[in-house]
Amino acid sequence: METYQIIVRETLEKKVEIEAETPSLAVCAAEDQYNAAEIVLSADNHVGTDISLSVKDKLFQEHLTNSSFQAFVDAKLLQQLPEFDVEDKIQLAFGSPDNAISEFEMYGNQPIKTNIYLLYTCNSWHERNSQELIAPFSSKELVYAYVIKNRRAYHLSDWDIDFFKDNNQTQGHNTNLIMECYEIDPEAEEE
Repeated sequence: METYQIIVRETLEKKVEIEAETPSLAVCAAEDQYNAAEIVLSADNHVGTDISLSVKDKLFQEHLTNSSFQAFVDAKLLQQLPEFDVEDKIQLAFGSPDNAISEFEMYGNQPIKTNIYLLYTCNSWHERNSQELIAPFSSKELVYAYVIKNRRAYHLSDWDIDFFKDNNQTQGHNTNLIMECYEIDPEAEEE
């Protein structure tokens, strides 16, 4: 029988009203009040309990080094992303609503740019004139998923896949893979 590290996490939640000039300052004031024990949470504020395998567990740590597991997680996240409500997306992308508002106020008026990822085959020296386009992708995660799915066709080991993720290319093969990223402005096509 194996031994596993399990985390039991209880969540307490209390809504307070704070007057401030900005959301960030309101959060800071709430933190100050909490640290001064002016805001106290008790068992009456319990909103949920989560019981799960610890990220420190040896089985999970082994899976973290598995590039196929990482690609599986990335693909699942991309698949489920459209189903997340805006609050969940804010939590994932910014950590909190006040961070989202702050960044929006700083950068929200700038044109939205998107990255496009081009995956090529190339020779041993990665020469540009040897590059042949395999396909364009909208994210690194989709490139990684493609590379992992086609690892046999390109004769890639786990080391090759890890090297590709770290360096955007493979090496040591007659035919290598290389990924290039370009920032595009979707608004340019509308003009």
